[in-house]
Amino acid sequence: MCYTMQMKYLAYTDGSSRGNPGPAGWACIIMNDDTVREQAGRNDLATNNQMEILGVLYALNFATLNLNKNESDVISGSDSIEIFSDSKYVVTGCNEWIYNWVRNNWKTAAKKEVLNKSLWQEVWGKLTEIKEKNIKLKVAHIYGHSGHMYNERADTLCTNAALKAELSFYNGKREGYEEFVIADNKLKK
Repeated sequence: MCYTMQMKYLAYTDGSSRGNPGPAGWACIIMNDDTVREQAGRNDLATNNQMEILGVLYALNFATLNLNKNESDVISGSDSIEIFSDSKYVVTGCNEWIYNWVRNNWKTAAKKEVLNKSLWQEVWGKLTEIKEKNIKLKVAHIYGHSGHMYNERADTLCTNAALKAELSFYNGKREGYEEFVIADNKLKK
């Protein structure tokens, strides 16, 4: 008998723009029981919604590259990722709208071109790959600015990326992550 260890990840994503459009940033925090890695990026001119999509795209890309890598994992569907976003636009887009857009050749119900079409097409490609690899995926809404530590941290990272502020990324054991975030927040004040 061959037993594989299930890999379960959580991802907290966010996007920010200073002006809409304006200088913008995205962030993604990916964690399992053992480790945490943070990532953020920026664009000189983008909208908030574009950055929200990019944060989720980073998490989806992580999943396709790192989960269900073995044939036995693909068959059993053992690995999973749950992505949290405070953007209802992105969550509803990933869970509902995208399926209609694909059926309607990337047109909305009002027969208009889908906004941010190229980004949504990238999302569709990753969702398709995740399905083919039998990765368990959930994209869920989390309320922004409600005191949730990981969502607040993602907000700080994407905002600082948009502003070209100095960023301190964490990539290490989950055990020390909360202390790092608290200390880093104190340094920024």
